[in-house]
Amino acid sequence: MANRFTDSRKWHDKWFRVLDSKYKLLWLYMLDMCNHAGIFETDFELAEFMTGFKYDVGECREILKGRIVELNGGDNWFIPKFIRYQYKCEVGELNENNNCHLSIINELKKLGVYKPLISPSPGVKDKDKDKDKDIKGGMGGKRFVKPKPDEVELYAKEIDFKISGARFCDHYESKGWVVGRSPMKDWKACVRTWKKNNFDGASKKNSINSIKPEEGKYAKFN
Repeated sequence: MANRFTDSRKWHDKWFRVLDSKYKLLWLYMLDMCNHAGIFETDFELAEFMTGFKYDVGECREILKGRIVELNGGDNWFIPKFIRYQYKCEVGELNENNNCHLSIINELKKLGVYKPLISPSPGVKDKDKDKDKDIKGGMGGKRFVKPKPDEVELYAKEIDFKISGARFCDHYESKGWVVGRSPMKDWKACVRTWKKNNFDGASKKNSINSIKPEEGKYAKFN
């Protein structure tokens, strides 16, 4: 039997939590005994032998309503959530270019339960593109995430520099988080620049607003 992921959160799922013990055990048995495509063969004689409980098929259908899809006149039960949890996607999002997914797709096609996405809804490829956009910026760099004041101060402490995180964040927030005319890519680099140019971000004496361009070539660091 293949190794499977198991969702420990099911113990917090009210539907599972209120099940009678015999049906809890049946559900766990089904998740273990279904094939890689989430198809369970309804051999209740074997299920009763394995679990030690007697089951009424009609009652099982009613209790598992919404959790299974009956196939082949009830000879097989399909568990859609199995696909969702094991492969982190919906049935229609399975990717035929993925060898693992292709095997599942072929199995589901045989039973007539595979319906690929045909709408503008994002499929696996589109989600991969969106994920890539999240990770990379427009020029292929890492996505910029605005820091919090305490994060700024913590990093400054790591590089032996005292700074007002609130002032730092307020300053760049007012500028739209740009450096010069370009979107900021690395706020830590800006903190290092503040240190390099002795901008403590707290006192007016050393404030970036009090230094004139002629006072140093780094005055216009942003």
